[in-house]
Amino acid sequence: MKKVVVVFILFLLGSVSYAQNWVNDARTLFQQNRAVVLTVNLRTFAAVDNDGNGIIQVDKGDVSGNFLNSVSRLDEIAKMGINTIHLLPINPVGAKKAYGTAGSLFAVKDLTSISSDFKSPDSSMIIELQAKSFVEACHSRNIRVLVELPAYASYDLYLKKPGLFLKDSARNSIVPFNSRDLRILNGGTSFNINSSVYDIYKKYIDLLLSLDVDGVVVQNPNTKPVKFWFNLISYARTQNNQFIFLAEMTPSGKHSVSRFLPFVTFSGLLNNGFDGFYAGFNKIQEWKFSKDLFKQLSLNNKYVSRYKDKKSVVGVFASYNDLSPILVNDAYLSKMIIWLNATLPVNSMFLDGFQFGDDYNFPWANLKAYDSRTDDDKYFVNRGKFDLYNFSRRPQGDYSDITKEFIQGNKFKSFMNDYLPNGVLIKLKTNHDSVFAYAISDKITKYTVFVVGNFDLENIYNVEISVPNINHKYSVNTVKSIAVPQVKRNRICTVIAPADIQVFLSKGFYLN
Repeated sequence: MKKVVVVFILFLLGSVSYAQNWVNDARTLFQQNRAVVLTVNLRTFAAVDNDGNGIIQVDKGDVSGNFLNSVSRLDEIAKMGINTIHLLPINPVGAKKAYGTAGSLFAVKDLTSISSDFKSPDSSMIIELQAKSFVEACHSRNIRVLVELPAYASYDLYLKKPGLFLKDSARNSIVPFNSRDLRILNGGTSFNINSSVYDIYKKYIDLLLSLDVDGVVVQNPNTKPVKFWFNLISYARTQNNQFIFLAEMTPSGKHSVSRFLPFVTFSGLLNNGFDGFYAGFNKIQEWKFSKDLFKQLSLNNKYVSRYKDKKSVVGVFASYNDLSPILVNDAYLSKMIIWLNATLPVNSMFLDGFQFGDDYNFPWANLKAYDSRTDDDKYFVNRGKFDLYNFSRRPQGDYSDITKEFIQGNKFKSFMNDYLPNGVLIKLKTNHDSVFAYAISDKITKYTVFVVGNFDLENIYNVEISVPNINHKYSVNTVKSIAVPQVKRNRICTVIAPADIQVFLSKGFYLN
């Protein structure tokens, strides 16, 4: 028992490794479920809000986030266990029919360039060199960089180049999800891709490769035919075989945003080069029974290893489209998300601010703006959700217990990857429908991790977990729990609070 505890403590005290000569390993990292990703809005990542009003007002001495000042946060996130940054779109955005005073990050008006908003006024370097400097600073801290590849473009670009866009039967542009500022780019058909749009994406991939970016997260890839992606991914791989393409889609998600788009299946995307996909775990806010979790795990597993190249699962429990977990169930849901990401066979992905318990609420939300660079005169915000539309404060929060468990959970994930590299997830039965339990057991190392969680928000349960062949001779150590587990013949007993999650570790017991 002492040996197990000592080994884990060494991981908790371990320091960040620094890369000297960077070689992209993104695809391998994700295939091994070792990625811990922080999704970042560069506008806010290192913003300085001197008067604390939540709005970045440059004329009053505030500073918006940019590539160079963002370097100041890299040591902080590296120490938290983050090894990958996912930058939300870094392109210039439109100002017409806009949302918010800065415009949506996704309403791109030029997909082949980087927004000057992210250029530091304190440096004479051109924006591309500033971006590359940021990427190099990430790499020197063993942090990979992924960039969002938008699916749509702004109304501004549509007015300038309407021929790039998809039309309906009446030759009108198509607005996705009733978003007035977005229009769908026309990628062509399954038989004939649109070379004009394809060349734009190819040019942007060239730009990202020149910056030494490690890969892309593709928004709604079902808006382009699979041949479009097959060609683009094949091209990128000739430049860098580890350049990763992640599909921002879930197995249970809608596979078309318009009937005028070519029919694209989830399997078709994965079969034509995408390396991984989102797990669909953001439904956790609706889960009430253990079967809800295992149904999603089973659905994800269908797509993990059926292809020649193993596909990676990205554990997104709360994205920029979702309500902050803090508003759903205070700190309890956040802690459950931390430990599910740490122990499930997925790559962890967190939204910047999650690690502090940010509720993404702003006192000025949807009020009239004092100034705007778009045609929207209000600070448009989806309350309780990440701000994509304004120059706002950096993500923050005062939940120090979440930050502490965030660090601990990420380090335990690293521990599991090294000491349970061949671990197999096994569903375990409990005596309550709302209580889930699973084990990850490695036959070679004979390390086994037990995880038990309670989806019930009101009731405490005395839980019996069925574990074949275990008995009191095996020690089970607490990693994350107030309760001390009791090991009996063929079961582990514990007491679990509402919305709680517990993690235990055993050395010498293998569950087959």
